Amino acid sequence: MKIKNKKTPYKKIILSVSIVIGILIIILTIAYIFSVNNENKIITTQTDKTSSIKQEQAQGTSTPNSDLPQKTPINSDGSISESKSKVETPTSPPEKPSLDRADQVTDGSIKIVATLKEASKGYCELQLSKTGSQTISHEAYIVLGSMYYSCSFNVPRNEMTSSGQWNAVVIHHIGSAITSSDLKTIEVN
Repeated sequence: MKIKNKKTPYKKIILSVSIVIGILIIILTIAYIFSVNNENKIITTQTDKTSSIKQEQAQGTSTPNSDLPQKTPINSDGSISESKSKVETPTSPPEKPSLDRADQVTDGSIKIVATLKEASKGYCELQLSKTGSQTISHEAYIVLGSMYYSCSFNVPRNEMTSSGQWNAVVIHHIGSAITSSDLKTIEVN
């Protein structure tokens, strides 16, 4: 006489539940992979744009700068010279940049970051000047950060002929219209 195995229905239930859990894990894994890939594509695209600009600037072949208008003359007090201020401007001026960081970093270079809350158009121009010495000018695209737009500049120490106090101004350009940040003084060693 055969005895029926009472565990057989439980085996079928356990097997069915295991299969369902396995399928759910596979579906969730696939969904996660696709969401991470999409985020990486967005981040990679932004990084690629930024790195190509930095690479062009490092090589001295920055093609974006060739498309930019001539540098804006800034007076020693940080005001925009009269010759540029008479240029036709649109009805609303560009957003005023906020000079959030301007200091010398460990390798001796000067790191300057200006933020713009809403401005995604145009470009930024940095002017570093020392009274009676020289004026250094750099240009950068406006890039989207995590919560705001910004322009970043890294000026090598060897571009500055002397140490002491240097004045920094960041100018936001949109077409022929310009708005400059407040003047900030940097101590260069």
